[in-house]
Amino acid sequence: TVAARRVRELAETGQPYFLAVGFALPHMPWRAPASIMDHFAALPDSSFPDPFEEKDPHFWTDHSSGWSRYSSNEIKMFRNWASVAEVDRARAYYASVSFVDKMLGRVVEAVRGSAAADSTLIVLWGDHGFHLGDHDLWGKKTVFEQATRVPFIIVPSPDVLRANKAVRASVGAGVAAPTDSVDVFPTLTDLAGIAAPEGVAGTSLLPFLASPAGFTRGAAISQFQSHQSRRWIGYSIRTVHHRLIVYAPRVRHSVKRLMQA
Repeated sequence: TVAARRVRELAETGQPYFLAVGFALPHMPWRAPASIMDHFAALPDSSFPDPFEEKDPHFWTDHSSGWSRYSSNEIKMFRNWASVAEVDRARAYYASVSFVDKMLGRVVEAVRGSAAADSTLIVLWGDHGFHLGDHDLWGKKTVFEQATRVPFIIVPSPDVLRANKAVRASVGAGVAAPTDSVDVFPTLTDLAGIAAPEGVAGTSLLPFLASPAGFTRGAAISQFQSHQSRRWIGYSIRTVHHRLIVYAPRVRHSVKRLMQA
């Protein structure tokens, strides 16, 4: 792939490098090679999560959560979407994810086989989740759990693992505490031994890597405007155990006012 070739080229320069690799999938339309699609098509329906019991009409109200309902059904952009069974939509989504996973593997293999393998760290991050029928939604434009919880994996370089015994001992561990996407940049600079510029938002997650169970974080904040009424913004405050969702008028500093309320 282009990304794998670029990894090898940059590593051979002998200079520090940063490479951002983006994948359009699993954005719609969902697609994958026939071999992957056929694999998921052969799986029984019971192999896929069944979120459809969450179609509770009492969940939606005229205010608050109702403002996300009509803007998060991107699937309706596609012709004949209603003719595709919900479980087959899920099949296509997971096939697309599997295809991206295979492409990611090629990039990782290129890093591990490159001249800079020992000093290269990898971060896997996604900018949003996706509703697969839960709350009767097929999209991403909400501040609910399914849309705001994203893939986030940090793979320290072999050099970092050799130098930091605590991080090495925690390889493969999960972290229950919430994190923010703005934490990615200060974490990268911390791992690279570079001072982050002043004013950069976010917090380094290096303490998480050294002590996944012992490091705590208060909350993570997400926001997304209501497409039903652009004068309102949905805010989500996520702690370890709970998520608070509030819609507030679209004015400056509304997050600060919300947290002070």
